[in-house]
Amino acid sequence: MGSGVLRAHRAANALFDPAFPFPDVPYRVRRGYHPGGDAADSLLLEDFINPTGTSSYGLPNTTGGTLSVEHTALSGHDPSLSGAWIHDVVAGSSTFFQSNWSSVGTGFDLTGYDTLDLRADRSWGSDPTEASFLVELVNADDTRSSAVAIDEFLELGPPPRGGTTLPAARIPLSSFSGATLASVRGVRLTFTTPLDGNSLYLANIRATRVTTEALAASGQLASVASSAAPPASRARAAGTTLPEQRRIVAGNAIQSVRSSGADAVEITLTSAEFFDLRATNLVLTVGTERSIAARHPNGDLNTVQFLLPRAAFDRLGAQEPVTVDYGPGSSVVWDFGHLDKTALAP
Repeated sequence: MGSGVLRAHRAANALFDPAFPFPDVPYRVRRGYHPGGDAADSLLLEDFINPTGTSSYGLPNTTGGTLSVEHTALSGHDPSLSGAWIHDVVAGSSTFFQSNWSSVGTGFDLTGYDTLDLRADRSWGSDPTEASFLVELVNADDTRSSAVAIDEFLELGPPPRGGTTLPAARIPLSSFSGATLASVRGVRLTFTTPLDGNSLYLANIRATRVTTEALAASGQLASVASSAAPPASRARAAGTTLPEQRRIVAGNAIQSVRSSGADAVEITLTSAEFFDLRATNLVLTVGTERSIAARHPNGDLNTVQFLLPRAAFDRLGAQEPVTVDYGPGSSVVWDFGHLDKTALAP
């Protein structure tokens, strides 16, 4: 293989590396990445391999506020992969999980590394709103760096089709002002905003070097990067123009509105243009209420049935607009006119 071809292949590695921007595309791409190599390129900080409450270096981890943390095998991944299930989270400024790698007064030297890497994903839930939490480095003297919001580096919307993929965030260590990088003893995650379902999964916390050749020296590290976020998120970060949204108005119908038990309403919608399967979930919006609890009866992609909580249905006005799309930045939206609440059948 000629050297020119080899260089081209190495440059293409930036497509996989969440430290670099992803080309503008009208759909979500989740990226997981590890630079490989030994501790010189990737220093293990926390892999959740010890019993719950104990860090990978045998020290007690700490928590604050109301939340539960369990070390567990992660369903749908290699059986050897362990992670933390953080659940029953009551959001607040004092609600946190802290992984401790070193005792107070000592710390790891991270000055030879470029990024703090971690993998995270929401558990299944019905709210399409992106979740977030704050990340801080803990210095040897137990002071903490500035807080970095994870949603600048990792999109935490509902996992595609309900399956956790654990995309990776690569946060430049330079983002943590006030960090004493020569002596860092831990990392703290603070949950100041609610999580849908009150839980998320966390794995593989590392200090890493950016090893993608040529680009590593170019300063092209991205802010919103680890999953090519939907176009709306990218545009917010980069100030770019969104691709034009296609609105489908013909051939759409609200087929039925029925009670589904005492606690939900089933809304069945049909369209002449089928609802194509994507990595992101379909989102029903009726007025200000939303749902991603959807199914295609008998596999019919021209029909979709959503479940809307009865309490949400009761909050609706008599005539509310109805649309279906793929969430924030969706390149297509189906318009179904207005929902007549009096059409509700038992």
